[in-house]
Amino acid sequence: MGVLEQVRGLNRVWVRGNRAANTVNGLDHVRLSGLNRIEFDGTSIDNVVELGEGAWLQSLRIRFFGRRSKVILAPNCRWKGYILVYGNGRTVRIGERSTCIETYIVCRDRNVTIGSDCMFSRGIEIRSTDVHPIYDRATNERINPAADVVVGDHVWVAANTTLSKGSVIPDGCVVGAMSFVNRAFDAPNCVIAGSPARVVRDNIRWER
Repeated sequence: MGVLEQVRGLNRVWVRGNRAANTVNGLDHVRLSGLNRIEFDGTSIDNVVELGEGAWLQSLRIRFFGRRSKVILAPNCRWKGYILVYGNGRTVRIGERSTCIETYIVCRDRNVTIGSDCMFSRGIEIRSTDVHPIYDRATNERINPAADVVVGDHVWVAANTTLSKGSVIPDGCVVGAMSFVNRAFDAPNCVIAGSPARVVRDNIRWER
């Protein structure tokens, strides 16, 4: 129990909670900016954080509630924000060379996958669940079930956007600022924008 702290100049990472029952791999070969925190709360056990070669943690907080879940940051990605993993057997995966200014991820009941070479701006929220269930009164069927969020390769998500449960963004797409995405799209290389989001232009390409 307690805190493991790794300090490099003014930058650091804290690992808190039951370190003997959980695993953090790769701390020796990542870059650090600001205060980074990896926390295993309560009875969390058998969780794994995998940090790829050259990954850059920028004031990133990763927090687990549960068992047997994973957060994977692939080599050379650069990530800032808050990743909350709640429940058992969940996975958050962020691909190689993907970057963000600040993103909040809630992974609960289903998983979150982000491809390689993606670019996320600030004020972005990704949720695989609404957390609180809503039921049809006549059938007692839940009408807002959790669903995976999947972002393909080379996707640009602009500022203040929400990717809700069931969102699928194909390769090469751009998601416009302040959009609310709540469904799966299937065509690559499109501009997706609006609330709720829709395809507003196809056959595009974008550059950093």
